[in-house]
Amino acid sequence: MQPPLKPRCSRTQEPLLKIDATPLTLPIPESRRLGSLGATKLDFAISTSCLFRGRSCRFNGSLLPGSGIPTGFAAGALGIVRGDRVRHGAKCARMESVLHHATDRSQLQIMPTESENTIKPAPSGNWGAIRISGADRRPFLQGQLTQDVNRLEPGAALLAGWASPKGRLLCVGWLFEWEEDDWLVLPAELADPIAKRLRMFVLRSAVNIEPANASVHPVAQQDLPSQFQVISNTNNINNCLINDNKAVLLPANLADMALLISRDDPPEPGSQQLANAWRLAMIDAGLPSVWPATREEFVPQMLNLDLLDGISFRKGCYVGQEIVARTQNLGRIKRRMYAFSASADTHAAAGSPVYSGNQTVGQVVDAIAGPNEVRLLAVIRIDNSADALSLDSEGACQLRPRPLPYNLPETPAA
Repeated sequence: MQPPLKPRCSRTQEPLLKIDATPLTLPIPESRRLGSLGATKLDFAISTSCLFRGRSCRFNGSLLPGSGIPTGFAAGALGIVRGDRVRHGAKCARMESVLHHATDRSQLQIMPTESENTIKPAPSGNWGAIRISGADRRPFLQGQLTQDVNRLEPGAALLAGWASPKGRLLCVGWLFEWEEDDWLVLPAELADPIAKRLRMFVLRSAVNIEPANASVHPVAQQDLPSQFQVISNTNNINNCLINDNKAVLLPANLADMALLISRDDPPEPGSQQLANAWRLAMIDAGLPSVWPATREEFVPQMLNLDLLDGISFRKGCYVGQEIVARTQNLGRIKRRMYAFSASADTHAAAGSPVYSGNQTVGQVVDAIAGPNEVRLLAVIRIDNSADALSLDSEGACQLRPRPLPYNLPETPAA
């Protein structure tokens, strides 16, 4: 039996462990207790100048709260702490040995980034828009969004999501046609980053993407400008009324509220009271929002987009389509979005965990204070949807189920 090969090490660069946390330095033995650094999942990457058979080492993973050990690694990097045999390229090695050899008598540096463990601001409730123009805009959007954009017609809007290659939603919004352009309405905090990321995929297509220079404000339907004649919208159609330089978006079954888009006014925050009223109406209608705190957390079916006509399973390929189609056709959907309420003094925010006992079984999609209570939407494991759920592991912030205006096809397993 041949002795295990010792990895060669270049000591010109120390390994770097990047975790979303306050900057600090820990000895190697303390790396086994990194799970105590945060109350949320921590994504990190380990890279080292150490060479194993001529290859540098880099592994990605995450830490779950209180676990103390990494889980969910893309490259089997569980062995970094636990010493399991894992595959690196075409070779196997004990990653713990590689890591310790590379960092002999050194320390692991833990550095902050701006994703999972960064405390993110609560959703502002403000809305914005992205303007997509150019002769190739429709084929381009057809290859990006979950919706079949060829269905887009004047006077109507389509609910659509944009997912990462892993099928995780980057945003959810309404797409509608305005003159010769297409507009995507979404939370204001996402307009700039989503427009920037979409532009990365334009390549040589005749497409121009930019945050719209227009105000997007929630408004009570009774306060709409006089040129818009609004009828009760209970026909499951997302209406979009356009008159001169103003447009009104009326999502299906959204009671008493609308979004007013004005090209005469620059983007600026509107009334916080109306913004909260809009979010409350969205929650009551079972319509999901993706905020910065929940980007890439959910696949479309988790947010019930397949039940809200937000996914086309008949069109061609789009980003994340393989994951979305596989979830729909080959496996049981294990998580769905449900509606809840909680006591008025409950603190809930997008991205907050939901517990069944001391087990995390879901995540808040959006929450807002309503009359005498907090109302929220949360993605929950279907098998735990009938459990006594809470926003804390002690069970002090109990959630009360509320009906959605549409039916969920899955039921908890017997």
